[in-house]
Amino acid sequence: MSNVGRPVGGSISDFAHIGGASLEIWYIANCSNQFAPTTGAPTANVMRAMPFIAPKRGGTLDRLGYVITVSVAGSTRIGLYNSTSDSNIYPSSLVSGTDTGAIANSAAVKTATISASLVPGRLYWIAMVSDVASTIRGLNVPNTTHLLGADNTFGATLNVGLSVAYAFAALPATFTAGGAMIQALPIPALYYRFSS
Repeated sequence: MSNVGRPVGGSISDFAHIGGASLEIWYIANCSNQFAPTTGAPTANVMRAMPFIAPKRGGTLDRLGYVITVSVAGSTRIGLYNSTSDSNIYPSSLVSGTDTGAIANSAAVKTATISASLVPGRLYWIAMVSDVASTIRGLNVPNTTHLLGADNTFGATLNVGLSVAYAFAALPATFTAGGAMIQALPIPALYYRFSS
């Protein structure tokens, strides 16, 4: 079989589809091959972040999204963070222009326009925070990857994301220190789309 046009030794993320003109394709941060969604209500004023790795080609994101499954009076914000470095994957700086502003928590698919050029192979984080415990579409633990490994207890549950206390406001320019690993529900399903 020829490798022409294919990255050698690449991962599935290397083939991320561009745009929505002929195929409307979105990806879910830290989701494995099989997606069996659940719902959950993350605590208000807690920022939750889910990781993903940029494709080998890099690319530009033009949308972030999530799903509110039950209407509730309140708002959510979503944005994109860099990791600190290749060897320190804790979220660091907010990617310029990706804090999408307050989005009303009516039951619906929620999308926000951004423009973020990704560094090939870099780990990024999509973060969200709400001022109420909004019920959202989420991932079950078995739907996630082993990207964040396990903790030092070598327990039965992997680390799937990060959570940190953060009073609802504009997303901070630098991700709040002291986050704890998410290992159980609710795990937000946070979506992203490429424009190039």
